[in-house]
Amino acid sequence: ETKPYITTTTPPTIAETAPAALPVTTAAPVASPPLRTPTASPTSQIKPVTQINTPTEPAILLEQRLAATKDILAKSPVGSASIQLYYTNDVRPLRIEKFLKQADDLGSLHQIYVLPIKINGKQGLRVLYGIYANSKEARSGMQQLPKRYLDAYAPSIFLLEDTPES
Repeated sequence: ETKPYITTTTPPTIAETAPAALPVTTAAPVASPPLRTPTASPTSQIKPVTQINTPTEPAILLEQRLAATKDILAKSPVGSASIQLYYTNDVRPLRIEKFLKQADDLGSLHQIYVLPIKINGKQGLRVLYGIYANSKEARSGMQQLPKRYLDAYAPSIFLLEDTPES
């Protein structure tokens, strides 16, 4: 329903979008001039939101976390472990991007690792939290997970040595 804002070259004015009861002769001249200046700001705010929802928008955080995962796995010693939040073969980059933005808002994005996997021959992703020296430390780390992750997922220990070589 936001398409009219995007497809038109000029955003609608307040008078065009306001309910019929609001335009009063004395209020219209006063309200119009101050509202014309900020109209550029809401338009610029609408544009990024719709770009995120378009299928062609790159999943930048996802790409960053995939690279971080590859890097950390190369450096992790044998016996290292992580906390698996979830895995899926229903890979929707924009949905995962939204999850990663929420992780960023929680201040835990740097702890999230995304590992490409195959599930029944289909491409998928495993989402991990933190890297620990061993499974005992990972199990202890589960107690420190953000409440949101404890409520939304069934975290489990994932041994990094179970990760196939790429």
